[in-house]
Amino acid sequence: MLTFFSFILSFFGCLNWFFIAAFQYDIVAGFFGTQASLFSRLIYFIIGMAGFVLLAMAFKNKGYIKITENAFKKYKKNESPKEEIQPEPATSTLSASPPSYDLDDEAERPRDGLYKDFDPRKYD
Repeated sequence: MLTFFSFILSFFGCLNWFFIAAFQYDIVAGFFGTQASLFSRLIYFIIGMAGFVLLAMAFKNKGYIKITENAFKKYKKNESPKEEIQPEPATSTLSASPPSYDLDDEAERPRDGLYKDFDPRKYD
């Protein structure tokens, strides 16, 4: 939950910096009089700490920031979350080596893709 509030506060901090750059208007200073007022400095401090929380979360999770737990899952009251069904690993019939084609048989060789006009016999 701390990460979610930090994200929201950082968003408002970014919005404030956008207004400063685009319109030369400081939203926080507009609410509290000046940038030097105690309340403005407190808001700047809180938004700065929210940025540090997000930075710490990014380092902790190796570059990923998880905003909320189960953000898009909806559960009814008194209902436990259902277990996710893990898919079975796919079995492949592909071999490790690419298929071999007879270079003299044009019908057997696939000719679509990036090199459809490439003929390896020209470069022997």
